[in-house]
Amino acid sequence: MKNSKKKFLSLFLTAVMLTGMLNLIFPVYAAGDVSITFNTNGGMLKDGVKTEYNSGDVLPGYENIGREGFIFAGWYDNAEFAGTPLYSIPSGTVGSKSYYAKWITQNTLYYDGFEKDKGLYDWSSGTTLSVNTDKENVYSGEKSIKYEIPANAAGNLAQTDGTMIEGDGVYFWIKTERATTLYLQFKKSSSIVSSDITVPAGKSIVAVPWTDIKNIASQGDWAGAIQIMIKSSDNSNTVYIDNIATYNSCNAISFQLNGGKFLNDAPFDYSPGMVLPTYEDITRKGYMFAGWYDNTEFTGSPVYSVPAGASGDI
Repeated sequence: MKNSKKKFLSLFLTAVMLTGMLNLIFPVYAAGDVSITFNTNGGMLKDGVKTEYNSGDVLPGYENIGREGFIFAGWYDNAEFAGTPLYSIPSGTVGSKSYYAKWITQNTLYYDGFEKDKGLYDWSSGTTLSVNTDKENVYSGEKSIKYEIPANAAGNLAQTDGTMIEGDGVYFWIKTERATTLYLQFKKSSSIVSSDITVPAGKSIVAVPWTDIKNIASQGDWAGAIQIMIKSSDNSNTVYIDNIATYNSCNAISFQLNGGKFLNDAPFDYSPGMVLPTYEDITRKGYMFAGWYDNTEFTGSPVYSVPAGASGDI
């Protein structure tokens, strides 16, 4: 009997020791326990935005982060903004993660809720398209499109006018009653499409780079009509669409101060057309600031804003 008790205790202690060793080698997390570091890249999160999340939780959207003069285009899991933006914590994510805010500026606004004689056609059957004037469901201006989609039906909203292939991509605003999966299509061609994008319930800015659209590079400078293709679901859904536009991405910019110093934080990225810091932003004792030049010999004229065709890091 005593030997049996000794064996039981020995086995119990061995099991406890093995469990402890395994926990050291393979950390045990609570299901979906994620600690997030948000790299805002010049933006500011609203007070109260949490940093502890669970797998599947929705990440802060454009209403919870801002940067003057820029549009929030989503969170990425890498500083190069490769891949697709994250709207929620991916399934199975645990431990510590860093997410990076991407910022864009608007290029050409092609659609703003029927306010510029431009709109969207409904190319689906069984769906209902109408004009919304409830400000709660509008991104800018006075109106947006309201799109009601029955269960097991797909949505197909197409621009009345076409779009130029300009800037770095296209973006639009969406509010959806339920999480929904969609993609963009161009020229009514199933071969000119983006990857699938799953947006959570609520309001989101969806930015799609031209590089993510198959076969668009062969279309010259004309993309044709943008179609927002909403995949079918077992549940009905109500979707609002506003502000379809092309956009410019922000690229890195560096300044050679030649002995001067900024009085405030210097911009670290840019978009074409952005006004450069002025004499009110930079100082050097005993000297007057005479402008920025794109060469160290100071030949040509000073530059007061980023040229319209600028791209890449400068």
